[in-house]
Amino acid sequence: MMPMIWCQKRAYPIASIRREHVMAYRDVLSEKAATCNAAMRTLRLLFNWAIDRGILAHNPALRTKRLRTGERQPWPDGALATFRENGPPELVWAVELALHTGQRRGDVLTMRWNDISEGLIRVVQEKPETKREMWIPIHPKLAAILETLPRRAVTILTTKSGRVWTKGHFNVKFHAAKKAIGLGEYVFHGLRKNAARNLAEAGCSTEQIKAITGHETDAMVSHYVKGANQKRLATAAIAKLVRDEK
Repeated sequence: MMPMIWCQKRAYPIASIRREHVMAYRDVLSEKAATCNAAMRTLRLLFNWAIDRGILAHNPALRTKRLRTGERQPWPDGALATFRENGPPELVWAVELALHTGQRRGDVLTMRWNDISEGLIRVVQEKPETKREMWIPIHPKLAAILETLPRRAVTILTTKSGRVWTKGHFNVKFHAAKKAIGLGEYVFHGLRKNAARNLAEAGCSTEQIKAITGHETDAMVSHYVKGANQKRLATAAIAKLVRDEK
Protein backbone atom coordinates (compact mmCIF):
# COMPACT_ATOMS: atom_id res chain seq x y z
CA MET A 1 0.00 0.00 0.00
CA MET A 2 1.33 3.41 -0.98
CA PRO A 3 2.22 5.54 2.10
CA MET A 4 0.02 8.60 2.48
CA ILE A 5 0.72 12.08 3.78
CA TRP A 6 -1.97 14.12 5.52
CA CYS A 7 -2.34 17.81 4.67
CA GLN A 8 -5.26 20.06 5.57
CA LYS A 9 -7.42 17.07 6.58
CA ARG A 10 -6.83 15.22 3.31
CA ALA A 11 -4.58 12.26 2.54
CA TYR A 12 -2.31 12.26 -0.52
CA PRO A 13 -0.07 9.46 -1.86
CA ILE A 14 3.44 10.48 -0.86
CA ALA A 15 4.72 9.72 -4.38
CA SER A 16 2.32 12.32 -5.84
CA ILE A 17 3.77 15.27 -3.90
CA ARG A 18 5.69 17.69 -6.11
CA ARG A 19 7.79 20.77 -5.39
CA GLU A 20 4.92 23.16 -6.13
CA HIS A 21 2.75 21.38 -3.56
CA VAL A 22 5.40 21.81 -0.89
CA MET A 23 5.87 25.49 -1.68
CA ALA A 24 2.11 26.10 -1.70
CA TYR A 25 1.86 24.48 1.73
CA ARG A 26 4.72 26.72 2.87
CA ASP A 27 2.66 29.71 1.78
CA VAL A 28 -0.30 28.42 3.80
CA LEU A 29 1.83 28.39 6.96
CA SER A 30 3.56 31.68 6.21
CA GLU A 31 1.63 33.59 8.91
CA LYS A 32 3.68 31.76 11.57
CA ALA A 33 7.35 31.50 10.65
CA ALA A 34 8.32 29.04 13.39
CA THR A 35 5.46 26.67 12.57
CA CYS A 36 6.29 26.89 8.87
CA ASN A 37 9.98 26.17 9.33
CA ALA A 38 9.24 23.21 11.61
CA ALA A 39 6.81 21.77 9.07
CA MET A 40 9.38 22.06 6.27
CA ARG A 41 11.97 20.25 8.39
CA THR A 42 9.50 17.45 9.04
CA LEU A 43 8.68 17.14 5.35
CA ARG A 44 12.35 16.92 4.41
CA LEU A 45 12.83 14.06 6.88
CA LEU A 46 9.69 12.31 5.65
CA PHE A 47 10.70 12.52 2.00
CA ASN A 48 14.22 11.31 2.80
CA TRP A 49 12.61 8.27 4.41
CA ALA A 50 10.61 7.72 1.22
CA ILE A 51 13.73 8.02 -0.94
CA ASP A 52 15.54 5.40 1.14
CA ARG A 53 12.66 3.02 0.49
CA GLY A 54 12.41 3.61 -3.23
CA ILE A 55 9.12 5.48 -3.07
CA LEU A 56 10.55 8.79 -4.31
CA ALA A 57 13.48 9.62 -6.57
CA HIS A 58 14.12 13.05 -5.08
CA ASN A 59 13.12 15.20 -2.11
CA PRO A 60 10.60 17.92 -3.13
CA ALA A 61 11.21 19.77 0.15
CA LEU A 62 14.98 19.89 -0.25
CA ARG A 63 16.62 23.33 0.17
CA THR A 64 13.32 24.93 1.10
CA LYS A 65 14.16 28.49 2.04
CA ARG A 66 13.78 29.20 5.73
CA LEU A 67 10.97 31.66 6.30
CA ARG A 68 11.99 34.91 7.91
CA THR A 69 9.92 37.82 9.12
CA GLY A 70 11.09 39.92 6.18
CA GLU A 71 9.43 37.57 3.73
CA ARG A 72 6.07 38.48 5.16
CA GLN A 73 6.57 42.19 4.72
CA PRO A 74 4.31 44.27 2.45
CA TRP A 75 4.71 43.73 -1.27
CA PRO A 76 6.69 46.55 -2.94
CA ASP A 77 4.75 48.69 -5.39
CA GLY A 78 6.79 47.26 -8.26
CA ALA A 79 5.92 43.68 -7.30
CA LEU A 80 2.22 44.55 -7.13
CA ALA A 81 2.36 46.22 -10.53
CA THR A 82 4.12 43.19 -12.02
CA PHE A 83 1.54 40.78 -10.62
CA ARG A 84 -1.37 42.93 -11.74
CA GLU A 85 0.04 43.03 -15.27
CA ASN A 86 1.15 39.43 -15.60
CA GLY A 87 -0.82 37.36 -13.09
CA PRO A 88 -3.91 35.32 -14.03
CA PRO A 89 -7.05 37.47 -13.61
CA GLU A 90 -8.60 35.13 -11.03
CA LEU A 91 -5.53 35.53 -8.83
CA VAL A 92 -5.18 39.27 -9.42
CA TRP A 93 -8.76 39.67 -8.17
CA ALA A 94 -7.80 37.86 -4.96
CA VAL A 95 -4.86 40.22 -4.49
CA GLU A 96 -7.12 43.25 -4.94
CA LEU A 97 -9.63 41.96 -2.39
CA ALA A 98 -6.84 41.37 0.13
CA LEU A 99 -5.28 44.78 -0.47
CA HIS A 100 -8.54 46.68 -0.10
CA THR A 101 -10.06 44.76 2.82
CA GLY A 102 -7.00 43.77 4.85
CA GLN A 103 -8.26 40.21 5.31
CA ARG A 104 -6.45 36.87 5.42
CA ARG A 105 -6.36 34.47 2.49
CA GLY A 106 -9.08 32.18 3.88
CA ASP A 107 -11.45 35.08 4.55
CA VAL A 108 -10.87 36.54 1.09
CA LEU A 109 -11.62 33.22 -0.62
CA THR A 110 -14.95 32.82 1.19
CA MET A 111 -16.31 36.34 0.57
CA ARG A 112 -19.74 36.10 -1.07
CA TRP A 113 -21.66 38.36 -3.39
CA ASN A 114 -24.64 38.43 -1.04
CA ASP A 115 -22.35 39.65 1.75
CA ILE A 116 -22.21 43.02 -0.02
CA SER A 117 -24.77 45.54 1.18
CA GLU A 118 -24.98 49.33 1.08
CA GLY A 119 -21.36 49.80 0.11
CA LEU A 120 -19.98 47.41 2.72
CA ILE A 121 -18.91 43.78 2.70
CA ARG A 122 -19.57 41.40 5.59
CA VAL A 123 -16.71 39.22 6.77
CA VAL A 124 -16.72 36.54 9.44
CA GLN A 125 -13.07 35.92 10.13
CA GLU A 126 -12.20 32.23 10.18
CA LYS A 127 -9.23 32.41 12.56
CA PRO A 128 -10.29 30.38 15.63
CA GLU A 129 -9.25 32.98 18.20
CA THR A 130 -11.07 35.71 16.28
CA LYS A 131 -14.26 34.43 14.65
CA ARG A 132 -15.60 37.95 14.63
CA GLU A 133 -18.16 39.46 12.28
CA MET A 134 -17.06 42.65 10.57
CA TRP A 135 -18.47 45.07 8.04
CA ILE A 136 -15.81 46.70 5.87
CA PRO A 137 -16.54 49.69 3.62
CA ILE A 138 -15.73 48.92 0.00
CA HIS A 139 -13.01 51.21 -1.35
CA PRO A 140 -14.03 52.97 -4.61
CA LYS A 141 -11.18 51.24 -6.47
CA LEU A 142 -12.38 47.86 -5.25
CA ALA A 143 -15.98 48.74 -6.14
CA ALA A 144 -14.87 49.46 -9.70
CA ILE A 145 -13.07 46.12 -9.87
CA LEU A 146 -16.06 44.22 -8.48
CA GLU A 147 -18.22 45.73 -11.22
CA THR A 148 -16.08 43.97 -13.83
CA LEU A 149 -15.98 40.55 -12.18
CA PRO A 150 -18.10 37.70 -13.56
CA ARG A 151 -20.61 36.25 -11.09
CA ARG A 152 -19.90 32.57 -11.54
CA ALA A 153 -20.63 31.27 -8.03
CA VAL A 154 -21.89 32.36 -4.63
CA THR A 155 -18.33 33.41 -3.75
CA ILE A 156 -16.79 36.49 -5.34
CA LEU A 157 -13.60 34.66 -6.22
CA THR A 158 -13.62 31.52 -8.36
CA THR A 159 -11.28 29.47 -10.50
CA LYS A 160 -11.08 30.11 -14.23
CA SER A 161 -13.73 27.43 -14.75
CA GLY A 162 -16.07 29.09 -12.25
CA ARG A 163 -15.57 26.75 -9.32
CA VAL A 164 -15.22 27.86 -5.72
CA TRP A 165 -11.58 27.87 -4.66
CA THR A 166 -10.31 25.37 -2.15
CA LYS A 167 -7.37 26.61 -0.09
CA GLY A 168 -5.08 23.92 -1.44
CA HIS A 169 -5.92 24.58 -5.08
CA PHE A 170 -5.57 28.33 -4.63
CA ASN A 171 -2.22 28.00 -2.89
CA VAL A 172 -0.76 25.81 -5.65
CA LYS A 173 -1.97 28.17 -8.41
CA PHE A 174 -0.90 31.31 -6.57
CA HIS A 175 2.59 30.03 -5.89
CA ALA A 176 2.99 28.85 -9.50
CA ALA A 177 1.87 32.24 -10.81
CA LYS A 178 4.30 34.12 -8.54
CA LYS A 179 7.17 31.87 -9.52
CA ALA A 180 6.42 32.22 -13.24
CA ILE A 181 6.82 36.00 -13.09
CA GLY A 182 9.71 36.12 -10.65
CA LEU A 183 7.81 36.99 -7.47
CA GLY A 184 8.17 33.71 -5.63
CA GLU A 185 9.63 35.29 -2.49
CA TYR A 186 6.42 37.17 -1.66
CA VAL A 187 3.57 35.55 0.26
CA PHE A 188 -0.15 36.27 0.25
CA HIS A 189 -0.14 37.24 3.91
CA GLY A 190 2.13 40.17 3.07
CA LEU A 191 -0.84 41.82 1.35
CA ARG A 192 -2.54 42.13 4.74
CA LYS A 193 0.46 44.17 5.84
CA ASN A 194 0.11 46.32 2.73
CA ALA A 195 -3.46 47.12 3.76
CA ALA A 196 -2.49 47.97 7.35
CA ARG A 197 0.48 50.03 6.22
CA ASN A 198 -1.63 52.00 3.74
CA LEU A 199 -4.13 52.82 6.47
CA ALA A 200 -1.34 53.93 8.81
CA GLU A 201 0.28 56.10 6.15
CA ALA A 202 -3.11 57.74 5.54
CA GLY A 203 -3.09 58.80 9.20
CA CYS A 204 -5.57 56.24 10.55
CA SER A 205 -5.47 55.56 14.29
CA THR A 206 -4.70 52.14 15.73
CA GLU A 207 -8.39 51.65 16.56
CA GLN A 208 -9.39 52.52 13.00
CA ILE A 209 -6.89 50.04 11.60
CA LYS A 210 -8.14 47.32 13.95
CA ALA A 211 -11.69 48.01 12.74
CA ILE A 212 -10.56 47.01 9.24
CA THR A 213 -8.06 44.21 9.86
CA GLY A 214 -9.82 42.69 12.85
CA HIS A 215 -6.73 42.55 15.05
CA GLU A 216 -7.48 42.26 18.75
CA THR A 217 -4.41 44.00 20.16
CA ASP A 218 -2.59 47.27 19.58
CA ALA A 219 0.71 45.38 19.68
CA MET A 220 -0.18 43.29 16.62
CA VAL A 221 -1.24 46.37 14.67
CA SER A 222 2.03 48.03 15.65
CA HIS A 223 3.88 45.00 14.30
CA TYR A 224 2.02 45.22 11.00
CA VAL A 225 2.48 48.93 10.41
CA LYS A 226 6.03 49.20 11.67
CA GLY A 227 7.76 51.93 9.71
CA ALA A 228 4.58 53.40 8.26
CA ASN A 229 4.10 56.04 10.95
CA GLN A 230 7.81 56.86 10.86
CA LYS A 231 7.56 57.55 7.13
CA ARG A 232 4.50 59.75 7.57
CA LEU A 233 5.94 61.66 10.51
CA ALA A 234 9.31 62.13 8.83
CA THR A 235 7.62 63.46 5.70
CA ALA A 236 5.59 65.91 7.79
CA ALA A 237 8.73 66.98 9.67
CA ILE A 238 10.66 67.82 6.50
CA ALA A 239 7.64 69.61 5.07
CA LYS A 240 7.47 71.70 8.25
CA LEU A 241 11.20 72.44 8.02
CA VAL A 242 10.83 73.60 4.43
CA ARG A 243 7.94 75.90 5.37
CA ASP A 244 9.95 77.40 8.26
CA GLU A 245 12.95 78.02 6.02
CA LYS A 246 10.79 79.97 3.62
